[in-house]
Amino acid sequence: EDWSGDGNGLAGMQWLGGVSLSRYFDDRDTFPWGHFQDRFVVELGAGIGLTSIVLARLGARVALTDMDVDKCQDTLADNLPASVVSGEAPRVGVHRLVWGECGPEWPWGGELPALVVAGDCVYEAACIPPLLRTMASLCSPSTEVVMCGIVGDHALALFRALAPRLFSVR
Repeated sequence: EDWSGDGNGLAGMQWLGGVSLSRYFDDRDTFPWGHFQDRFVVELGAGIGLTSIVLARLGARVALTDMDVDKCQDTLADNLPASVVSGEAPRVGVHRLVWGECGPEWPWGGELPALVVAGDCVYEAACIPPLLRTMASLCSPSTEVVMCGIVGDHALALFRALAPRLFSVR
């Protein structure tokens, strides 16, 4: 983590949503060993990459995305080697992705993910519509979306109002 305040800002810190998602995906009672093997995952607003690294260590191929990868690049350079299992090719690619300004051409190619994840990446209501448009354009009928941690009552209320129009929400 970068708590220095020297430019990494929000993307340089580990937020609770990323920790919660990492623990959730690493729970063998919920996801048996091998569940993520070779599945393609996109993490939105990945910041320092904890969730992407955990999913890669569990066998997923991950597109770690953030709208400003330059801000989080230094921290990612320190963290991404942890995603590499000895003797294997890296399973995490880092890509710039601005919500609402993407698709159908994706920075990683044309593959749609089996899983889209996002944790603590929404801090204001204005981000909700472009986030949902991006999620919807990333999804095939079989794609799962797992999200946690919307900061702010107004943003959460807007998400709860708009998300069911596009997704089956549990």
